[in-house]
Amino acid sequence: MGNYLEMADVQRIKALLGLGWSYRRIQRETGINRETVARHGPRGEPKPATVTAGSGSKPTKVTTGSAAESYRSYIEKALAKGLTAQRI
Repeated sequence: MGNYLEMADVQRIKALLGLGWSYRRIQRETGINRETVARHGPRGEPKPATVTAGSGSKPTKVTTGSAAESYRSYIEKALAKGLTAQRI
């Protein structure tokens, strides 16, 4: 487990990044490679999932005359199950 940072080092990196220090400055002061520092910075964290319109609420009806009209019954059953438009 030699390639892992101690939790104290991770917290130190996050604190210094919170103060606005650059990756290079943190590297100079701590001796930790700036690429490693970057992995623990705000850009190294995974992005949250984006929520598309309609995924949080259930539409009451499907617009008539649309391309989805022939799939109305399937779509309404899927919406009743709580599926999002993307999943359908």
